[in-house]
Amino acid sequence: MRKCIICNLDKEDNSFNEEHVIPLILGNKTFTIQNVCTCCNSLMGEKIIAPFSTSDFIVAFRKRHDLRGHSRKAPAYKHLVTYKDGIKAVRNQSGEIEIGPQVLEDKDGFSIIGSNIQKLKEIADNKAKKAGKKWAYKIEERILEGFSFPTGIDYRFILAAIVVCYETMFYLFGYDYLRDSTAQELRSAIYEYIYHGNKMSAVQIGEINPLVAKAFFTQFHGDKNSVMINLIFDEKNAGATFIVDGVSLLNLKVGNNSDFRYGEGNLILIIEDGHLVKFDLDYTPPKVE
Repeated sequence: MRKCIICNLDKEDNSFNEEHVIPLILGNKTFTIQNVCTCCNSLMGEKIIAPFSTSDFIVAFRKRHDLRGHSRKAPAYKHLVTYKDGIKAVRNQSGEIEIGPQVLEDKDGFSIIGSNIQKLKEIADNKAKKAGKKWAYKIEERILEGFSFPTGIDYRFILAAIVVCYETMFYLFGYDYLRDSTAQELRSAIYEYIYHGNKMSAVQIGEINPLVAKAFFTQFHGDKNSVMINLIFDEKNAGATFIVDGVSLLNLKVGNNSDFRYGEGNLILIIEDGHLVKFDLDYTPPKVE
């Protein structure tokens, strides 16, 4: 018998299967625990990890490093489209914003707006050919700003990051961690959502870095994919940072209870190209009173 760390029920050993602490879709093949029952594991996969895996910049990360997940299929990236003042902009899987090409006509003629100058010239020449005319055109450089795209961050995204940090703390401190009041809040947030669809306040359970959407697409950190957990704890408190490709996605309070004392320390855990390549723990046990 053992206790599931999500539903908090004691179950037979054969009711548990392998749980990837950092999701497989982020490249983790080796960092696992055996303390989540099959029912909770399945529901978390369906209601939290699957939506997380298809969110905008997680797909970009997976495409960048060809991370396939359980299905072994490459993730499909949908180019995001937005408009401002009638001008169309597209964000591609590399995070670059492409404008047009788009023809804008008025009483004096027409203009063509776009990021690809060669493509603009081809469109202008084709319009001239169809009209049976020859005309001169000039190219003007303009800076177009103010386009906004959805970030793909929602409650399920935050919960996925919380699952990672919660399970990492359990991996480090075991069942004693579940006595912590903050751990109980995090477990409850996961449980209530996957079984009942209930949401807790995002402010209460975690905070997404507000610059994450921009940073995720503008920062590139080499050929290797990396996911990092950074835990910092003292006698009675613990905090976690969840980092993907060098970008801090979530800062989260993961411990705050005098009933369980953490000691003092810092953990840096890195998954790189599918394997746990660093587990650097600087730790001093709690003081004996």
